[in-house]
Amino acid sequence: MAEKIALVIGAGSAGCSAAVELARSGWRVAIAEPGGVGGTCLWAGCVPKKALYVSANAYRELGRDRTFGVEPNGGSFAWREIMAWKRHAQSTVAGDQEALLARHGIEHVRGSARFVSPTQARVGERVFCADAFVIATGARTILPPIPGVELADTSGAALSYRDVPASLVIVGAGYIGLEFAAAFSALGTKVTLIAHGDRVLPMFDAEVAGVSAALLAEEGVDIRTNTTTLAFGGARGAVVARVRDASGAESELRSERLLVAVGRRPDLGALDLAAADVAVDERGRLVLDETQRSTSNPRVWAAGDAAGTVQLKPAAEMAGALVGRSVGSGAAMPIAYDTVPSTVFTLPQIAQVGITEAQAADRGIAHRVCRQRFDTLGSAIIDDVRTGLIKLVFAERDGRLLGAAIASPHASELVYACALGMRTGATFEDVRETVGVHAAYSEGMQYAALGQL
Repeated sequence: MAEKIALVIGAGSAGCSAAVELARSGWRVAIAEPGGVGGTCLWAGCVPKKALYVSANAYRELGRDRTFGVEPNGGSFAWREIMAWKRHAQSTVAGDQEALLARHGIEHVRGSARFVSPTQARVGERVFCADAFVIATGARTILPPIPGVELADTSGAALSYRDVPASLVIVGAGYIGLEFAAAFSALGTKVTLIAHGDRVLPMFDAEVAGVSAALLAEEGVDIRTNTTTLAFGGARGAVVARVRDASGAESELRSERLLVAVGRRPDLGALDLAAADVAVDERGRLVLDETQRSTSNPRVWAAGDAAGTVQLKPAAEMAGALVGRSVGSGAAMPIAYDTVPSTVFTLPQIAQVGITEAQAADRGIAHRVCRQRFDTLGSAIIDDVRTGLIKLVFAERDGRLLGAAIASPHASELVYACALGMRTGATFEDVRETVGVHAAYSEGMQYAALGQL
């Protein structure tokens, strides 16, 4: 039997997962990557952002210590040490990525891949003729067509500032915008957050997102909703953003730094997809079936952010592994994202899985909503965290858990139980009868079903 050959393009979370699964299936695998193994999440995304969040939140908590009878003794922070901790966390999480690939017999080819035909791709001077290609090139930051946008920083730059900026304007009120707003405001930066729409975190439940907006505003973040960014001027270190509010009035926002965080799109530009006969839609995104296989070239698959699906590391790992198994086994496996949880590490943490109350209503699904606020929750009272919310959505027909949205200091941990419950068919009765830990935030899950607001 002839040896099967696969070329994986991109060595991030999705690409590495796909490559490992293919190697386990007995395929000869090469992975093309011009930079370091590990991808955006490890080197310029969730890992360094979470490290910054932890440091900033620790400093924020110093200001609350007297509430608990503890004297903070004039606590301060050292930005260089925060950056050193961030780098240490990254390198520790990374481990030896190259060795991991080598253990599975995967060849790391240093360079960018470009298709030269439906069956071939070039990486540097080498041409690979493969039985399967997996596109896992990730995504790149969207820079909107705003005059002067070259004065703006992206999230990668903001994670490596030489000093904490005195002032920061953030254009974009999604994941990235709210995470940086929370971190830098805790460290004393005057933050202005510009939201094009009428609220922050438009992809999250409105009630839960509102908890974060309120707490950020209490911390001093100036949130401008229904605001259009017209142009940027000035110079780095003294940037001017010209904006227009909902009434049509224009004004200027001056800041030391400017961060554009309006989203990311699949990074496909260097692949020459036309040469591979890989179809794209009107937005330039890959046209894939439910298994993330190209509808026009059956040798080509995609996983992770490059596929234009959920832009989360766990989702990319899951999809990469399933694509690898599909290719390796010859039995294509559909990929579903409906129970993949997500978290925004802001103030407080915001987490969600499944559908929201509004989405259930839009789809005509009869449902009930259970809430637990924090003003009566023991753990929240003890922690003096009185603003928070656990919100669960159940189907009226059979009681199944359809979704959860949480605003809580530990939302990233709580949401996993909800994701597991959705996968296993948990019902309203299951949640109501499962005893929570007292006094812990998980108790709020049961209290929500019991109707104890």
